[in-house]
Amino acid sequence: MKIASDYKQFGNEINSMRKIYKKQSKNISKYSTPEVVEYGMILFNNPETMKEELLSYMIMPRYGQNLEQFFEKQKCHISKSSILEIALGTLDMLESVHAAGYAYNDLKLDNIMVGFQNKLTREYSEENVLAEASLHLVDFGFATRFVDKSTGLHIQEDEVETFRGNMIFGSLNQLNFMTTSRRDDLISLCYMMIYMLNNGQLSGIDLESNLG
Repeated sequence: MKIASDYKQFGNEINSMRKIYKKQSKNISKYSTPEVVEYGMILFNNPETMKEELLSYMIMPRYGQNLEQFFEKQKCHISKSSILEIALGTLDMLESVHAAGYAYNDLKLDNIMVGFQNKLTREYSEENVLAEASLHLVDFGFATRFVDKSTGLHIQEDEVETFRGNMIFGSLNQLNFMTTSRRDDLISLCYMMIYMLNNGQLSGIDLESNLG
């Protein structure tokens, strides 16, 4: 379950998730974006303010650990075949996002979950340790449309007022506060692969000081 107080932004996220879910490939059991099982509004009695708050909620399927947690448990060292599995699975899931007319904008290992029943090895292996696991792309709070709803055409490149995404894997275009599209998601995927291939490091970025 996910709960938010900004019902307008949360409503946009739910709407994008429902549209993206309908664009899933036939390989939905292996790679998928979440189905919105149920959503609505609830009244919450805040014990700190002693006031009622109107909150939005969304129920999704239950998943296991995220890939950043798994990567750190592996001491930031996993096999190339496992990295290839992540890359191909992410491409498959991004294809559904893009087919619905959206750019994802927040690609990182934290936002890729494994299936709830999947058991991943704790020991390093040269094999593809994710071969029997399912992968699921979550958190669409930063997703934006790159297709104009009225014309069906690709939007024009323009400046935006607010940065939407993460600064570690964001494209230069994204960091320069420009509108994003499919290209930017693919650039982020390349950065994420380099991060995994380089044992959790990105050239020119001190991740410990930036994330600490």
